[in-house]
Amino acid sequence: MTQVKSPNKLELRWLLNAYKHFPQKDSFFLKGFERIVGVSSLRKQIEEGENETAIRSSWMTNLELFKKIRKNYLIYP
Repeated sequence: MTQVKSPNKLELRWLLNAYKHFPQKDSFFLKGFERIVGVSSLRKQIEEGENETAIRSSWMTNLELFKKIRKNYLIYP
């Protein structure tokens, strides 16, 4: 039996590729997209054509801050 490896990160390339090939860009994002992903900046970045590396690097400051705060609440470091 084949085992599927769990991804260790969000697969942005699928979303970027789908948007790139979608014919009606103005109707690609469904209502509530920002609520589901948690930020409004991702939609803007995709619409502006930013690549995956640029999008991921834009998350780093907030991610490091989250990890720093989270460290205080971990039971097992």
